[in-house]
Amino acid sequence: MKHARGIVHAVLIAAVLLLPLFVYSQSQQGAPSWINEGPRQMQYPSAEWYVGFDMDVIGHGANIADALRNVTNRARSDLAGQITVNIKSETVLNTRSDRVTQTDGRSQETLQREYGQFITTSTDTEVGNMEVFTYHDQANNTVYALAVVKKSDLAAYYQSRINYYQQNADNAFKLAQQLAGEGRRRSAMERLDEIPAHLNGCGRYITLLSAVVDNVSSQQNRATALVSQIIAFEAKLQESFTVYFTGTETIDRSEVDIVIPGLQHKFTEQGCRVATNRATAGYVLTVNVNTCNVTSDRNFTYCQACVRADLVNTQTGRSEAKINFNAPREGWTNQERACRRAMEKSVDAIWERISNNTEICR
Repeated sequence: MKHARGIVHAVLIAAVLLLPLFVYSQSQQGAPSWINEGPRQMQYPSAEWYVGFDMDVIGHGANIADALRNVTNRARSDLAGQITVNIKSETVLNTRSDRVTQTDGRSQETLQREYGQFITTSTDTEVGNMEVFTYHDQANNTVYALAVVKKSDLAAYYQSRINYYQQNADNAFKLAQQLAGEGRRRSAMERLDEIPAHLNGCGRYITLLSAVVDNVSSQQNRATALVSQIIAFEAKLQESFTVYFTGTETIDRSEVDIVIPGLQHKFTEQGCRVATNRATAGYVLTVNVNTCNVTSDRNFTYCQACVRADLVNTQTGRSEAKINFNAPREGWTNQERACRRAMEKSVDAIWERISNNTEICR
């Protein structure tokens, strides 16, 4: 595993995504105190509030609604610009598991999985629970806007989003573990594929929370612990679904080596791992193939491959797939070549029957 470490510094000052937003407009009533800096600072002290403010003098005949909208947007941006993220932590979600396994000296498989960057900087500052106030001073043709959010409320909102994404990641991981325990490898891997998106969402809100509170180590540690569990689980999952191949192949009572090598290549191609040790394999596939139903006409000899195969889960001792069929016949100008072709063609047929009835390969 490789751990990406570093110090990430980011300033989130772009467009504000508003969730709960409250807008209060005052026009004909008396001027609110917040249009003046002194009272505004007393009412919304910077230790407890983020405050964005803007004002504009408008010309006669100007569209008041548009003018208020413009100062409101600038007030929001002013508030968002104050949320400065300065993260000083190691990130571990950019963690990759590179596992290289030799398979009988014939092929090399590199199992690689990367979950992506955990703590990411964002171009959007999402401000929840923001309130916006506007005022139009008709006498002076001036419009004002005030955007405020209490830091404790904003922190609570970010924490709720962290909890949401963390819970989704936890649930997907638990389901993956359950499916793996049932031997449903493909489904388990699909659930694992869902987790990075949840973790990225979690990381985004941890980043935003770190702008509001002094310490987010508990949130980071919780996410980091889950990542470590996922990586360990996936490594174990890969180990438990290795396949050991055994059996016999004969053409006219002569032993050949056609079907099993073909199956090993097929399984590897589809994401399975070939085991070299039967005792440590997750599955054993026993394949017995012999040629049968040999016929000929004036020009060709025809041959079929008669297949008997059994895939056994070594952990449970249960047969996951029993196969018994005759592959489609193949023809050639001589018997040996016709039978070899029949053997070769049986590989895809065997794989199809196993993959349709099990989730042994991804």
